[in-house]
Amino acid sequence: MIDSIPTPLDFWVDIFYFTNSGKRKLYEQPNRNSNFRIISKSKRYNLLKIIGQKEEFVKLGIVHFNYETDEEEIEPTGWVRTKDDEGMLMFWIKLVDFY
Repeated sequence: MIDSIPTPLDFWVDIFYFTNSGKRKLYEQPNRNSNFRIISKSKRYNLLKIIGQKEEFVKLGIVHFNYETDEEEIEPTGWVRTKDDEGMLMFWIKLVDFY
């Protein structure tokens, strides 16, 4: 049932929460056969939001704050799988705005 519910696009996520290595595959396209690069937990990947979803993947964007306009600027960065091969969730929601 949970697989049929779309992921809200205002979630801040931690994509390293369930990794022991602190590394994740960041895919160019929402496909396991797509090119990918390995990224590591760092300040660069600390402020991430989900900006899209397709099947078992979510598209992430790095959030930058523009203090002059008081707005967020989102830099699209790539796709990550939502679950591992055993079906376990691979990211954690950090902050949710319920208002």
